[in-house]
Amino acid sequence: MVARSASGHSEGVCISDRLSYLDSCHVQANRSWRSNTTENERSAEHRPRGDSMLTAQGFHLLAGACLGDLDQLRRAADDVLADSHAARNVLRRSPPIAACAETWAQHPAIRDVLGNQAFAIRGILFDKILGANWQVPWHRDRLIAVQARIDLPGWGPWTLKEGVHHVDPPAPWLHRRLAIRLHLDDCPSANGALLVIPGSHVDASTMATASPALVVEAQAGDVLVMHPLLLHASGPARVPGRRRVLHLEFACDSLPGGLRWETQEYQPPPPVSPPPA
Repeated sequence: MVARSASGHSEGVCISDRLSYLDSCHVQANRSWRSNTTENERSAEHRPRGDSMLTAQGFHLLAGACLGDLDQLRRAADDVLADSHAARNVLRRSPPIAACAETWAQHPAIRDVLGNQAFAIRGILFDKILGANWQVPWHRDRLIAVQARIDLPGWGPWTLKEGVHHVDPPAPWLHRRLAIRLHLDDCPSANGALLVIPGSHVDASTMATASPALVVEAQAGDVLVMHPLLLHASGPARVPGRRRVLHLEFACDSLPGGLRWETQEYQPPPPVSPPPA
């Protein structure tokens, strides 16, 4: 695992100041991994490596792994965000972002986990700015977006977000997904960097108090690959600035009982292959 400061200076493992905005979560983010990498090391960061780090820790930061034109993605993100600080359903709203997601579905970081039939199932944009500088409490990304509500045993509760149905699926389906966070701007700890509880994706009963949180700092162009069930949070930026993050989720199975992924209209669905119990 590599996580580092926006400055790129090598500082090893350090103890950060206690973050008061996490007091209500009863945990302090007291570790931050930082390193300085050469160009060769940065290119090696996103080569397949069996990803024991992703399996054990639930996340892996790929330095400089952004595919394609970062400036084009920034322009596409701003077109979607307009005057807002967040946007859902961005795969439908932005062809450049949809193309980015399609490319990432075939990236070794995704393919080595989900297989050759991986496809994008959701896209969300976030931007913490001075007028929208919020705190995100500890949570797991359990909900999936579907085209229509069909009540099935074990599926629920349901919710409607910006006109799209979301449902909490049974446990086996929760583990058949993978997510990336593509950083369009530098994201140091002072700018609301993500906090994670390493290994918390393995056991759903793991609480945010189970172990110290890790601050995952990133530079523009870095990509964080993570299991959606990893416990994560973020605080408000102490030095507010642009902090655009493109969050993409991927799966490899069609849904049962007539349910269809929200993106399935333009993603060729693979054969239904029920996940193991």
